[in-house]
Amino acid sequence: MQLSAYKGDKMEENSVPKLLSIKRAAQEVGLSRNKLAELIKENLIPVIVIPGYKFTKVSTDDINRFIADQRTRKI
Repeated sequence: MQLSAYKGDKMEENSVPKLLSIKRAAQEVGLSRNKLAELIKENLIPVIVIPGYKFTKVSTDDINRFIADQRTRKI
């Protein structure tokens, strides 16, 4: 599943924003919030901290990259 917020220069109706809260990002990819937080703590998914804003955000691009990397891994 690829998260996509924009089609051309306009945001699609019912689309996923470019930056997500950890809770929303976890919901979008089907993980628990705690599991996503664990992946972040292990530096597997980078986060964005905006000065003066108390919440941490996750980029949909970073989540898509993480998912793509997991698909290519051999078990």
